[in-house]
Amino acid sequence: NTYEDISMGIRLLVKRDYISALKFFNKVIQVDDTNDFAYYYKSVIAEIFEEYQKALECINKAMSILDRSIYYAKKGDILSK
Repeated sequence: NTYEDISMGIRLLVKRDYISALKFFNKVIQVDDTNDFAYYYKSVIAEIFEEYQKALECINKAMSILDRSIYYAKKGDILSK
């Protein structure tokens, strides 16, 4: 039942089980490709993943800066000896 699948997808979305929720929304779209609710919630999940991706990029950039700082600090220690 489409209604039950959407309800289950929303419950999983609330529990932050995005992958499982996405599976239910995809299942609904396979049965009814005009279901606006399923497309809406898929877009919500996509936005969440975009935010996670941005956060990961910021973490990677910070780690890169830290690695460079450590490298130059070690190089400075070696040159000063």
